[in-house]
Amino acid sequence: MQIYGNKLEQHLSEHGLSPIYIIASDEPFWHEDAGRTIVNFAKSKGFTSYNYSSFSTDSIDLELLEDSCGSPGLFAENSLVTLSVPAINKSKGLREALAILERCLNPSLLAIVNTPRLSKADLGAGKPFGKLAAKGLAVSFYPLKDYEYTKFINDRARAFGLSLDPQGTALILSSYQGNLFAMVQTLEQISLSGKSGYVTADEIRWHISPENHFSVYDLQDALINPSLTIERRLVMIDSLRQEGTAVMEIIGQFGQALQDLYRLRTLMDRNQPLNSFFEGHRILKFLPQKRTVYQKAAQGLTAPALRHLIDLICRADLAVRNFDEKTALMLIRETAAARSCPSKIRLNAND
Repeated sequence: MQIYGNKLEQHLSEHGLSPIYIIASDEPFWHEDAGRTIVNFAKSKGFTSYNYSSFSTDSIDLELLEDSCGSPGLFAENSLVTLSVPAINKSKGLREALAILERCLNPSLLAIVNTPRLSKADLGAGKPFGKLAAKGLAVSFYPLKDYEYTKFINDRARAFGLSLDPQGTALILSSYQGNLFAMVQTLEQISLSGKSGYVTADEIRWHISPENHFSVYDLQDALINPSLTIERRLVMIDSLRQEGTAVMEIIGQFGQALQDLYRLRTLMDRNQPLNSFFEGHRILKFLPQKRTVYQKAAQGLTAPALRHLIDLICRADLAVRNFDEKTALMLIRETAAARSCPSKIRLNAND
């Protein structure tokens, strides 16, 4: 069975616990949040003592996975098994891991599989994920639209016993620019401080953590993430400039992101494996859950489009080195906008 993420709690309440859940999202927050919701519900139904095992298809011991799933029986110990699937591919390891989960489902096992977003084809009846979904539940989370962030913040606030004034909601939204983890952490901090009921924007401001606010390093993710809007990228650039971030730092982050995407695009065009790039990347080798975002971003941009974006950033770099920050910022903003409209990029004659 398949449902949207916002129906998970309702489904648990109406249908009870399924033996296996597939949490499909490109946003790590939903993997953690939905997983916590499922486990808490399981505990409320008596699943209170269990053996916990966690696996990733990046490097997996299939025998240990099978052993961790336990065995059916009246006196079998409960087992909670989570499987992280950083990227959807046709690897033998992934197929065998999913086959083990399907084969080992039993009343003592609760399995949670965290994946990137899955297509209808991925969840087809004859496909490995489709077979698992038929025996459990596939829960799909999609990127929030701008207007949905406000509802998300207010709903989470109510869960903590808080009611935010509109300016307070806008403050949290503008401070964290789509960082769901940081939004929820701020609300949790307010609740833990002893505050309940109505909360003003001034009270919220005291709990806005500079450490959770986006930094210049978040610009790489902002440029790479294809679902981020032009407006959000431009707000990040303007806010960082107001906070004193140097133009050259912004150029450096954009340049690094574009170099990464160009390297990935080149490997794809040559039909070469991507693992060597990911394993050698300074960040992605430690954060496999981000690899799918990078891969989708590179797939959505042609090599000529990427060369044009890199050319814009190189021109911005040249402008700032000639003390022309106004032109450099104009080119940075053009890069941020062009990233969201690759099909409308006006390529230079020499691209």
